[in-house]
Amino acid sequence: MKAKNIIFIIEDEDDDEETYYSRNKEMYKERYLQNLESKRAYQNDYNLINHEKYITYQKSYYQMKRDKILETKKELVTCECGRVVSMGNLTCHKKTNIHIKRMSNIKLEN
Repeated sequence: MKAKNIIFIIEDEDDDEETYYSRNKEMYKERYLQNLESKRAYQNDYNLINHEKYITYQKSYYQMKRDKILETKKELVTCECGRVVSMGNLTCHKKTNIHIKRMSNIKLEN
C-alpha cells in the first residue's frame, strides 16, 4: 500500500493582525505573577541542593580555561572615555572618578 502525500494549504493572515502573544499578554502576565512565589521557592531549593556541584564545575572550568581567561583579562582596550585600560580592570575603571568626569565632559560637549 502506497502512502499518499497530503498537502495542507494555510492561508497567510494579514500582517496587521495581532499575534497570539500580544492578544493574550495579560493572561501570560497573570500566570507569571501567580507562579512567581513557587518558582522562587523551587529555585532556592535547587540552589541549596546543587551548590557544591556548581562550585565544583566553576573550579574545574577555571582550571581548564585559566590561560585563556588570564590572557583576555590582560588585553588592553580603549574605554569610551578615551583611557586605555586592561579588560580585567574595565568594570572597576568605569566606577572611578576619572571615568565619570570624562564621561560628563563628553556629554557636555555633545
